[in-house]
Amino acid sequence: MVLTLGRICAACAAVLGSAAMGGLFVAVGGTPGLQVSGYVSELGAQGAPWARAYRAAILALGVGLALLAVAYQPVSALAATALVFAAAFATVSALVRCTPGCPLPPQVAATPADIVHASASIAAFVLAACAMLGLARVAADPVARLCRYAVVLVTALGTPVGVGMVLVGRGLFTGVLERAMMAVAIAWLIGVSVLAGLSRSPGSLRRRDGQPAVRRRTSRAGPAELGAQRGGADPAEVQP
Repeated sequence: MVLTLGRICAACAAVLGSAAMGGLFVAVGGTPGLQVSGYVSELGAQGAPWARAYRAAILALGVGLALLAVAYQPVSALAATALVFAAAFATVSALVRCTPGCPLPPQVAATPADIVHASASIAAFVLAACAMLGLARVAADPVARLCRYAVVLVTALGTPVGVGMVLVGRGLFTGVLERAMMAVAIAWLIGVSVLAGLSRSPGSLRRRDGQPAVRRRTSRAGPAELGAQRGGADPAEVQP
């Protein structure tokens, strides 16, 4: 297996995704009252017992998304761009903490930090879903298949989460669905990272059309080479 920049980035993204999953499990399990209910962001709110672990996990996700963008840029520039912006918003979400309870309008009054944190988190999820959709359209299987499953699940879970935030607010309904959506997103990050690292192509992944994602440079062939490639004779050997 040839060691390339894409494979190195993919391997690092898989490690960071796994670390983020572990950190979130620790934060969820160690925070009373937030195992299944409440917003996930409350795990990193001011005064939460495992706030540092939660914020470190989200920051690891942001870096992992950026590394994944490097690995898949040859396959889809649009998906890579979406991943870069998703990484940026995830980083903002990790650095800007919400207040206890992570209040959101219109249910309760929210501070500017709450609005910034929530907006960055939502933008990161939406852009990650866009990257899933982009890779599902142009990448080859099994990457495309995994992305199709992931984007369907994230959309199916994220839509009621968004409606619940507006109509219901924090609680068991939004808590369970949001945790499931995050689990799917992190599992997708780990999965596509592993697939990129184990790709058979020595230098890159492959697109759905079967062409290498990174085209190799080719030299101009002379008349003799063209004739040999087409199964014909060398022009110099053809008698008038």
